[in-house]
Amino acid sequence: HGYTNPVVDADFRPGGGLRIVMRSPEGVDFPMVGEFIAIEPPSRLVFTDDIGDNAPAEWRARLDRNRPSQPAGSPLRMVVEVTFEERDGGTLLTVTDTFASDEDRDAIMRDGAVSGWSESMERLEALVTAA
Repeated sequence: HGYTNPVVDADFRPGGGLRIVMRSPEGVDFPMVGEFIAIEPPSRLVFTDDIGDNAPAEWRARLDRNRPSQPAGSPLRMVVEVTFEERDGGTLLTVTDTFASDEDRDAIMRDGAVSGWSESMERLEALVTAA
């Protein structure tokens, strides 16, 4: 809950770049870079999330430990699909991450992806409710 996103740069079009810096409460930056694949207003967007050399060394080391079949420092790419569906007078938001392998998925899961996404959705819900 203490994380922020002090940098968000998005060229919001298919093929456009995406860069988000997530900052921990301790001040550690976790940069995310990617590219928009599909944008279908108002119901769907798809983008890549690439973890490579730009990741903090400690995070890379954890990922490397959790991906023993990959050479150390190997990039990890996921494809993120976000859909918005009208439901019962509201909007159902679904986020689906797709990975190149089960090992990549498991490495991200062990590193807290579920709690991170859950906390992000809680914060989004609070913002939407307040608006």
